[in-house]
Amino acid sequence: MKIFEFAAEVIILIFFISISISFSKIYIEKNVLIEEKEDFILQNIIYVDISTDGNKLLFSDTQTGAISQFDYNSGILLNCLNPSLVLSDLVAQSKAKPTKFIEQNETKIIERTDWKFITFLEEGKINPGKSHEATLKDLINNIYSISKYYNNGIISLAYINVPKISNPFDYVHVQAATEFFEFDNKLQHIKVFPLNQENKDVPPLPTANNFCFFHNYYYVTTLDLVRTMMYKKNDSLPILAVYNKNGNFIKIKRYLPYLYDYSNLGYLLTDNNLLLETDNEDIYSSFWFVDYIDFLNKSYQIKLKGLPYANKSMFKKLKLYCQKKGTYDIEYYEILKFLPLMIKNLIPVHKQIGVLSTLYEVKNQEYVISKYFLQLYNKTGELVKQDTIKNINNNGALQYVTYNNTKNKLLIFRKSNDKGWTMEVAKWD
Repeated sequence: MKIFEFAAEVIILIFFISISISFSKIYIEKNVLIEEKEDFILQNIIYVDISTDGNKLLFSDTQTGAISQFDYNSGILLNCLNPSLVLSDLVAQSKAKPTKFIEQNETKIIERTDWKFITFLEEGKINPGKSHEATLKDLINNIYSISKYYNNGIISLAYINVPKISNPFDYVHVQAATEFFEFDNKLQHIKVFPLNQENKDVPPLPTANNFCFFHNYYYVTTLDLVRTMMYKKNDSLPILAVYNKNGNFIKIKRYLPYLYDYSNLGYLLTDNNLLLETDNEDIYSSFWFVDYIDFLNKSYQIKLKGLPYANKSMFKKLKLYCQKKGTYDIEYYEILKFLPLMIKNLIPVHKQIGVLSTLYEVKNQEYVISKYFLQLYNKTGELVKQDTIKNINNNGALQYVTYNNTKNKLLIFRKSNDKGWTMEVAKWD
């Protein structure tokens, strides 16, 4: 009970501190309505990439699993691509191989490498009838997760369900594979770029939550289910893996922060995700509930400043709360009671880095956004400027923020029931 009371007092204190921070010098210059159609509706934009010339927007929507491209100036839909079960066959027909399969019996852990991918048609010959229909239900859940412009085209990291069969045959299994798909600017399929998991040791599994390119290497979010599920460990958990231009696994680049390990909540505090951006000089990364940004290439970090609250001191109290409750399997609102400040996304702004943070309030079992803080740091860690953005205005609730470096404009994306999606084009002094 004392822990609950303390957390409530912290939230109240944060609220009164935060209202003292003045609103910003963000000037909305125009509103651009994002076009939607009867057969294409945007649901949940989690990432927006901008073409080199600044004239196109590439949206990633994990709720629909689609890729869509829009004109920056008019908001007109240029083209879109919905996922389909064809993607499963493309993976099966490529050089992609199933991840190593781990089984555990009473005495030891067994590694199985005798699997191969098969097409939906091949699976139907082996499993006719209801079994084939069940596989179909899995395959229609394919999604394009994160998509970005790259080398005059588009590349998307996707979750693809693919049938696989063991040899000698004992049963058909559907694996959720993480693979890259490369397209031209019209979103026509070019090729599957498989991530090769062949290694002496069993590498952590790639996840389609985030990725970036840097100096001909692919940096992909990752997950170690063997350590968490079989060994019941929540420390030294990898979150970012490096692959070369051939798709071969090289090494683990980033592990979860110490405080995540200390709390025993591990991946639960990340949703298996990592904030990740890059420019020509470095890779920036961070986590939802920390107060710093890592520069991965040059191996240093900068601390966030000027915010009304820091989560660091509350990790211990969160751990004690879980211990008292007897479980670390807790709800999201319970986490936000103790860790109310969250980094939402990183925003490259020329040779500086923008940070969008959110302050939450928790009431009973509900949580609401109290404030959005937008900050700009230079690479020495100096806070250049800090502003606030309203959560809700006439264009709806804030969903995503990024920066068009070619046009020198801040882009704020909002969604409302009446208007749909609106892009606010702003000057950020």
